Amino acid sequence: MSTTQRSALHDGLLWRACDGVYRALVVEACFLAVCAPGIALTAVLVPDPSNAPLFGAAALPLGPALAAALHSADRQLAGDDASPARTFWRGWRLNATDALRLWAPAVAVLVVLAVSAGAAGAAPAGQVVRGVLAATAAVLAVVTVTALVVATGFRFRTRDAARLAVHVLGRRPGTALGVVGSLVLAGALALTSLWLALAAASLWVLLLAMVTRGAVRLVAEEFTHHDEDDENTYEGER
Repeated sequence: MSTTQRSALHDGLLWRACDGVYRALVVEACFLAVCAPGIALTAVLVPDPSNAPLFGAAALPLGPALAAALHSADRQLAGDDASPARTFWRGWRLNATDALRLWAPAVAVLVVLAVSAGAAGAAPAGQVVRGVLAATAAVLAVVTVTALVVATGFRFRTRDAARLAVHVLGRRPGTALGVVGSLVLAGALALTSLWLALAAASLWVLLLAMVTRGAVRLVAEEFTHHDEDDENTYEGER
């Protein structure tokens, strides 16, 4: 087979589809491997507000896993032909610490909100309190996920990544809607089946990477010393 024929084959729709499926499966396997301790703990817990701290502990590996999957998704969108497993673990090595610095405090606050929501049931205005707590949790989730995207792509301090997340959400309403929509989708999957949500994690992260590309480009243009191009969206200052 000639070089031209091989190039045409690799550029074909079927080839790209197969390659995308292969990458999604590999990233999914790596993602589940990182989250395995939390998944095991979740499997033995009863869904009850009293178990919120344990659910919070189980969720801690999820932050670094999301950061690694975001790194992998960016390279896939950029057309990188590197091994998806190697790319994932490189993303985990680069971003795990920064991701956990953002993720752990957010999880702790969500645990407090969940416990408070459970205790609010007996209060006269319990439904109102629960509504306020749910809205607070939703805003925190949107900001945290956006901050995780920023922290994955750039070497900013934790508090600066959080501030930039708020900044880009305000500057780019489309990104805010995209992040909200992706979280609503994740929540719907989790309510349907936690296992279904975990099985779709790599595809969900790819969607998140797509809806936040414009926001990451904005951060690169305004807060770094060079312009981002489409081939290197998340690399930033790394």
